[in-house]
Amino acid sequence: MSKRLGEVAGDMKRLEASREQEVVAAQIADLTRQAQEILEQWAVQVLCAGLLDQARDKFERDRQPAVIMRAGNHLRRITDGGYVRLIRRLETGALEAEPAQGAPKDRTAWNRGLLEQVYLSLRLGFIEEYCGSAEPLPAIMDDVFANFDPQHARRAAAAVCDFARTHQVLYLTCHPETAAHFGDLSGRQAGILRLQGFRVETGDWSGI
Repeated sequence: MSKRLGEVAGDMKRLEASREQEVVAAQIADLTRQAQEILEQWAVQVLCAGLLDQARDKFERDRQPAVIMRAGNHLRRITDGGYVRLIRRLETGALEAEPAQGAPKDRTAWNRGLLEQVYLSLRLGFIEEYCGSAEPLPAIMDDVFANFDPQHARRAAAAVCDFARTHQVLYLTCHPETAAHFGDLSGRQAGILRLQGFRVETGDWSGI
């Protein structure tokens, strides 16, 4: 009987172990199923987030307001391709300048020269867009190239000369080199007035 009891006890231990294994196996199977469901949900969310990012990037690249697109074209010319476009972010409305190489820069990363180049580009873009549906008015600029280096100043003057083919521009300056840029780039076609004392006199390009 003692031997038989020992055999029965051993059988019971084996059965209990088997049942525990079944329980553990069932738990593992259930956790595996849950993990698979979570993985599928994660994959769907990642895909949706990626598609939304692509849609946002495409909108910011191709659907910018006309003023921003025009201004970006002017900025590209003034910087000789150093900056290729302006971007207004869809979510925040923040304005960024995108260089030919590297990530777009927001306002906090602009130096004074770039800031004034962006401002001039935006002003030209706004006037172009506004005058497309309204009576054009003269554009008055007061030494807006003052903080540009010589190369940027000349390219900016070229942009203004082209702009002046369709819009009247009055440019005020006390810098002879700026006046010389306009004289050279316009083929001496730009009019020049000099302030002598308190009188405005018609001038010519001979003294520039």
